[in-house]
Amino acid sequence: MRILSAEIKNLFSIRDIKLSFDDAGLILLNGLNHDDRDRSNGSGKTNMLLSISYGIYGKFPKDVNIDEVIRIGEEKGYVIISLKIGEDIWTVKRERPKKETYWLNGIIKIISQEEFENAIGLSYSHYLISLYFAQGNIGRFLTLSDTDKKTFLLHLKNLDKFGLCKKECFKEMKANEEKERQVELKVESIKGQLKAYTEQLVLFDRKKILKQIEDANSIIEKNKTEIEGLSLVRAPDLIKLEDLKNKTLEKLNLICKIKGELSILKKQKSDFEKKINNVIPCPHCAKDIVIVGNTLNKLDGNLRELLEKETFDLVGHIAFLEHSVSEEPKIIEIHNKIKEGIKKEQKEYDEAKSRCLFLQAIIDRNLDEISRLTEKSKDTEKLREKIEVLINKDLEEQKEVIDDIKSEKILLSAIGDMFSST
Repeated sequence: MRILSAEIKNLFSIRDIKLSFDDAGLILLNGLNHDDRDRSNGSGKTNMLLSISYGIYGKFPKDVNIDEVIRIGEEKGYVIISLKIGEDIWTVKRERPKKETYWLNGIIKIISQEEFENAIGLSYSHYLISLYFAQGNIGRFLTLSDTDKKTFLLHLKNLDKFGLCKKECFKEMKANEEKERQVELKVESIKGQLKAYTEQLVLFDRKKILKQIEDANSIIEKNKTEIEGLSLVRAPDLIKLEDLKNKTLEKLNLICKIKGELSILKKQKSDFEKKINNVIPCPHCAKDIVIVGNTLNKLDGNLRELLEKETFDLVGHIAFLEHSVSEEPKIIEIHNKIKEGIKKEQKEYDEAKSRCLFLQAIIDRNLDEISRLTEKSKDTEKLREKIEVLINKDLEEQKEVIDDIKSEKILLSAIGDMFSST
């Protein structure tokens, strides 16, 4: 901190004065008391120093009566101090009645006195030790304790920044230790996840897949066994049955023809019987007379006898044919049984064949399912390997973070030791 200028108005015995200390080097402050020209006491030198101290800190290094602060006959007064702190210019104005205003490089700052002292880097107590030596109290530093002397010298030479640096280093080390602990916890968590994923994928999914494959193979074997049993059902030999069916059909067709012939013969028999009924013997000559309508016709020969003979022959032939026709229900029954037998044997074979096709379709579906599950098992293994690679990569990254943290801890420890204020 370096004082650049001071402007004092109506404080103590000072009416109005402006002082510049910029590049002034060593400054001697001398005074002359006009009331006693042989003495400098009472000339206002101390008042100037008190005003500068008041301007910077708002305090007085010696006991001052509040009524003595404002110059006699005035109601207001102020002091303006400009300070150079590094590359910055701080300005403070203190007025009586009490009012403070702060500027940083010409810009007003709304801050407290404590913040201002932190900005200029010199507390009031250190100011009294290093810059302001009141009359009769020039050995203030010597009266300090060893700890206070160390603290003062460190602050005066900016060596306390080394201590702050060391504190920051150890603070960062503590933070890195916590960060390292968190990363190690994360590493343990990642390892746990890897184990859980591996168990879940390898044990649970694989076990489930193997169970599904086992079930599918069981279904396949069961269906193959049933197909083997159904394959014993051979295609029916229908040649004999078809031959019998055709023969019974031929007989039925023959009976149908006989029925037609029988109908004709019966009609002939009926006609012969009518003719016989129309033939009567002549009472005079014993010849046959045929009644045709209302006419009687006398015939040569014995017509009645002839007609009776023909009718007898027809009756015999009709009886033979009717016997043949009476076999029709039996033949129909045999024919139907043959048809049912053919249908039954064909149905059994068709059902066995259809069942074999159905079972084979189930086998094919289960073979496809086994193929799919096998691929899924391979994909699961690939997924497990991929997850393992990713997690191991994450583990390596976390280990690198831990190594970096440890290296930074070593570096911070070395820096902390190097910047120790002792």
